Amino acid sequence: MATANNRAKCSICNKANTTYVCSGCSKGFCFQHLTEHRQILGNKLEEIVSDHDQFQQTIIQKKQNPLNSSLIQQINQWETDSIDQIQQTAKECRETLMTLTEKSINDIENKFIELSQKLKGIREENEFNDFDLNNFQLQLTQITEELNKPSNISIRQDSQEFIKKISVISSPFGSINGLVFGSLVKFGCSGSGGQTTANTNSAFSIGSTNQSIFGNSLKSGYHGFG
Repeated sequence: MATANNRAKCSICNKANTTYVCSGCSKGFCFQHLTEHRQILGNKLEEIVSDHDQFQQTIIQKKQNPLNSSLIQQINQWETDSIDQIQQTAKECRETLMTLTEKSINDIENKFIELSQKLKGIREENEFNDFDLNNFQLQLTQITEELNKPSNISIRQDSQEFIKKISVISSPFGSINGLVFGSLVKFGCSGSGGQTTANTNSAFSIGSTNQSIFGNSLKSGYHGFG
């Protein structure tokens, strides 16, 4: 018969009472501290179930509103930034074009004034020939074309990408440590007189309801401690 010296002791109070060994942590507990240990395990399980239910609700919300995610927000931000950048560049180019066009028109106007004075002079003096008329016609045609389509002003597109292109990629799912769906969750404490278990065995199913898949209670019990 085992004596008090060689009997297993409770890991909490260190007393050599009737001791039960937890199959999870492999520590021995007297009946009082076994009950406390079971309560701690039960509280931890309730926390896990609460986190599970919260995660279930998050999945439901994401399914109902798939566009409300951080990745969608990144795409929207890229779109906004790209549009702002395009609009700013277009504004700067318009301002530059207006400045250059105004200068070009002023230059053409000066040429036209000079041509008008010469044309007026030969008309008043009635001194002109075929060469003079052809020359005036050529100059008038040139400044007309230059006014309609300035040869010194053009639009150039850079070969490099102005807006950085984005894309969506998908990588294979990795393992999620500590998260197992549709499996048996089991805590057990066993001793010389029997076994204590708290089991939860449920299929993982998500619908439109907010009800926990575990229901309102968890099964637990004590059997045959003596």
